[in-house]
Amino acid sequence: MKAKLSLKKALSTTFIMAVTLPIVLISLVMLFLLTRNLEREITNKQMFLATALSGEIDEFLDEQQSVLGLIENYVAQERVHGQNHINRFLQSVVDNYQFFDMIQIVDRTGRVVHVAPDREDYLGINISGYSFFKEAYAVNRPYWSSVFTSVHTEQPTIAVTRPTETGMIVAYLNISRINDMIDRLYIGENGWAEVVDRNGSYIAHTMKSNVYQRINRKNDHVVNRGLTGYPGSYRYRMDGKEILSNVIVVPATGWPIIISQPSQDAFKSVQLARNIFLAGTCGAFLLASLIALGNVSGILRSIDGFAAWIRQIANGDYQNISKIFPEYREFSELAEDFLRMTEAVQSREKALRASEERYAMAVLGANDGLWDWDIPNYRLYFSPRWKEILGYRNNEIQNHPDEWFQRIHPDDYDMVIREIEAHFQGQTDHFHNEHRILHKNGSYSWVLIRGIAVRDNEGHPYRMAGSLTDITGRKRNEQRIKASLNEKEVLLREIHHRVKNNMQVICSLLRLQSNSVQDSHSQMVLQESQNRIRSMAMVHEKLYQSKDLTEIDANDYLTQLIHYLMRSYAIQPDQVEVNLYISSIQLKIDTAIPCGLIINELVTNALKYAFPEGRKGRITVSLRMLADDCTIEFAVADNGVGLPEGFSLDDSPSLGLQLVITLVRDQLQGEMEMIRYPGTSFRVRFREVKAC
Repeated sequence: MKAKLSLKKALSTTFIMAVTLPIVLISLVMLFLLTRNLEREITNKQMFLATALSGEIDEFLDEQQSVLGLIENYVAQERVHGQNHINRFLQSVVDNYQFFDMIQIVDRTGRVVHVAPDREDYLGINISGYSFFKEAYAVNRPYWSSVFTSVHTEQPTIAVTRPTETGMIVAYLNISRINDMIDRLYIGENGWAEVVDRNGSYIAHTMKSNVYQRINRKNDHVVNRGLTGYPGSYRYRMDGKEILSNVIVVPATGWPIIISQPSQDAFKSVQLARNIFLAGTCGAFLLASLIALGNVSGILRSIDGFAAWIRQIANGDYQNISKIFPEYREFSELAEDFLRMTEAVQSREKALRASEERYAMAVLGANDGLWDWDIPNYRLYFSPRWKEILGYRNNEIQNHPDEWFQRIHPDDYDMVIREIEAHFQGQTDHFHNEHRILHKNGSYSWVLIRGIAVRDNEGHPYRMAGSLTDITGRKRNEQRIKASLNEKEVLLREIHHRVKNNMQVICSLLRLQSNSVQDSHSQMVLQESQNRIRSMAMVHEKLYQSKDLTEIDANDYLTQLIHYLMRSYAIQPDQVEVNLYISSIQLKIDTAIPCGLIINELVTNALKYAFPEGRKGRITVSLRMLADDCTIEFAVADNGVGLPEGFSLDDSPSLGLQLVITLVRDQLQGEMEMIRYPGTSFRVRFREVKAC
């Protein structure tokens, strides 16, 4: 007789292929996407470190140029101050700015006319032959020289130069602080950071010895990419190891910054994730195979059982038919046709047992713990899985409600009881609650409890059943995500805070400069510049103080700004009355800054020119959202002397009004209307993008 194909082999092969092949294919695709995304994220994180270091260095260098600008302005008043004042001023700058080793003021021929610290041997020497002097005169703008080692401090130093009308200011800047910036970076156990100058020589390095040896890396491929203006991420081999390097260039000086790390260290987490994923895939493959074989065995067992029933019925044995009900619908339907021939009691018993088996399979498949509360008798059944979730064996927990309620976290207890009572009273269709419950090991696990009450004819609950799901892992993930979002919010607040602080430094420098200026017109110009910067600084101050880091309250911001202007110009309330009608509108930063500058200019003009010779008057400032909920209108009006006849906004020589026109048209893309009588009134309308 011809051999027949084994049903067991056919079903096993089909089940395993149908179940495992999609798992393998999907796992390979997900592994590729996961690996690529993790590598991109790590590379971007390293590039972020390089960008942050570049910004910090650029800020450090710009700060020194700002100091040289302050010196330039002071020296410009030489006839007023005299030579001794200049020398003392230079000495005070060196004393207060620890990174300046020396400051020299030279004339156009390169001769040193002033020096600090006071060194008689440097006065009168000629530095026109120095390379940085020639290069600075060639570009005729603020210039940072190549790095050299100072003969006095033996530290890496650059010459910071600033051309003036009479010569040049030269400051010798100790840039060892850049090494301090690098020391604060963490680039893994074997990573390093390096900064080179335009000639390829080290300025700073994680290994300080490389800086003092003046090693030149101009011929290095990655450094050369930075020197030629091609920043980015590069992967290459060095000493037999693959290296991941991120290159970015300091904007002011063109210095490349390279953050490097062995790829093996950088992508260690990627390799770990890959190994875990592959292990999980193999486990899923084996599990799927076992499940497939189990299903095949179940089918074969059902067929064997069905054959036994036929033999028993053929022999007339109705009393000893097997009580095991088939697991599959097709077999169970056929089995029911045979079982109808037996006693009605036997049919009901088999149906009940089959129902119990299906219920048990559903419970096992969900992997949840079950509970059944007999409310009148105050008894609560807990399934073995319910107890297992809390770390207990089946005989370690009694069937009593206190076993549940006494393990609830004290902070969650009242909330759980309150929601159970609400469900009993019919206020909710289902009971659904997340709370913490005490585990056997002493820790608290997060669980999701779901249930529904069964009611009698009068609506009173007499039974309540449901399930318990362990959600500890999900809660931990939620906490990690929340912590990450909080970290980013803190970083954004710090950025706004630093911007505000930098603007306050600028205001302080302007105030110091105005104190040293005798000309009233110059003092007024400096004060107006200070007020403009202050109006922008207030925006960043409000942003980092607000809950929403993208918007500020117009009423709060503009009220503070106008009060600041009143104090700035020493205006008494009984001289000029200020009326504010400002709605609480949330303004984006791109809208708040130009609005603040415009109102600053218009209120300043009113305070300066509308009420001459101590004349009393009134200034009114209003801001509101129009009826279309898209257009914002604000106005600044006074009842002062008004504008002269023939005055035109477009032809006004006033820098402030020119700034107002530019901000209205270009920044806000709005329109401005000027009304002459009575007094002077300016009305500005523009559309807020976020409102529409």
